[in-house]
Amino acid sequence: MATVGIEAVLQLFAESDPSPRAYQALVRFLEVLGDYAPSPDGPATDPLAMSFQFKLLWVAGLAPNLDACTSCGDDGPLTAFSVAAGGAMCAACRDATASDVSGDALEGIRALLEAPLADATRVAPRGTSAAEMLHILEGIHAYHGGFRLRTLARQHLA
Repeated sequence: MATVGIEAVLQLFAESDPSPRAYQALVRFLEVLGDYAPSPDGPATDPLAMSFQFKLLWVAGLAPNLDACTSCGDDGPLTAFSVAAGGAMCAACRDATASDVSGDALEGIRALLEAPLADATRVAPRGTSAAEMLHILEGIHAYHGGFRLRTLARQHLA
């Protein structure tokens, strides 16, 4: 699972533009990983791997807006997510770029962003919400970063 974290750092941050915060985050991720029992479902929906990736998005300035509708600013209910718009949307503002998202998935992302890496397993949702969170994460990587993590693509093929 360390390769997921390393690849995410390499994709999000240019080698010629060092990011001390990204480096510190990677070091902490690897420290936590040393005493961690990975999810039997693999790294794609593993709470620690997703937590680290969402935190890296925050460091890179790409964290999704989860607190209010990205379009109108209304605080809810938020029922859709637009990678292109950068966050959650209410039903009235939903457009063709948005896809359905559950409140559990939005809360899960928020929890992973706010909690320390070591608490990722305790705060992360499982099942459908984890799959939705992964979909959002992959969408942000593809749309805003122009990449897909190869370390996770292998898991999808398995």
